[in-house]
Amino acid sequence: MADVRAVSERLKAAIETALPNVLNNKQLNWEPSGVRATSHVDDIVFISFLYQLVDYFPPDRSGSSRAGRRFSQRYGIIGQSWRLNESLGRGAAVSGMADPSPTRDDRKRAIKQLVEKWGMTEEEAGRVSHERPATLSVMLRYDGQRYGVLYIDSTRENAFGADSISEDQLPTTSKRADANDVARALEVHAVTVRLARAVGEALEPLRLAAPFLEVGQ
Repeated sequence: MADVRAVSERLKAAIETALPNVLNNKQLNWEPSGVRATSHVDDIVFISFLYQLVDYFPPDRSGSSRAGRRFSQRYGIIGQSWRLNESLGRGAAVSGMADPSPTRDDRKRAIKQLVEKWGMTEEEAGRVSHERPATLSVMLRYDGQRYGVLYIDSTRENAFGADSISEDQLPTTSKRADANDVARALEVHAVTVRLARAVGEALEPLRLAAPFLEVGQ
């Protein structure tokens, strides 16, 4: 159904058109190198899981990030975004890992951050790619209904804006784009809404189904 509703093509348009447009409006440079995206939906089999609906765009040559993977709804920024029902962005979800050759201490620190801040187990944190510090989790909504999340990441720190900090922490002359603002602006962009509609149409035949399996059953 994702193929029939051209979800991958809509995803590509969101990355090639909507994201650059939003970044330009926020006075951020668009750098496509190192950026990738996919979409996740509420799993129809396992309770409290998200299901990767389509392959990453651009395609991952390793083949390790294909559609069909499942993630707990407490996992990373996609889980946090889904639970809060909000679009979220981070400039450096894992700090200190933008270096192309991180040290062992860098990796240990990154794993600790993922466990403490992003709801992962140590084993999960050890498996994820720490080389993608900038992340967006954008709610996919159409006609008042939530259908999934658009997940985007980049190898470049602060590629989609910086982490949110309170105004009193900034010098009075300082302004910087906020990754959360970028995520919220991307959510309501017409191209993203068309993606949300396509995802909703792909899920339409499954609306009567409901997740019924707890992990461990």
